[in-house]
Amino acid sequence: MERTAALPGGWSSGDEQQRRRAWHASARSGRKNYLFCGSDAGGQRAACVYTIVESAKTCGINPQAYLADVLERIADHPINKIDALLPWLWIQ
Repeated sequence: MERTAALPGGWSSGDEQQRRRAWHASARSGRKNYLFCGSDAGGQRAACVYTIVESAKTCGINPQAYLADVLERIADHPINKIDALLPWLWIQ
């Protein structure tokens, strides 16, 4: 019997394996690239960008279109509604 539970952000526990596979794929591709981040802070920023891109892919969103739209809108977006820009809530 498969257990499913609703998790924050609209995820279900059935998505866990898919998320793990996507994370491991990005970790493998980025492992050597992290050597060239220049500093620990640069590595942390790169990890944040990889996370955003993989989250967009997991939600079936074109990461380039998502980032372009969010970066354009974020300056004028109300801070109390910032969660509307998360990949699983984003509407183009």
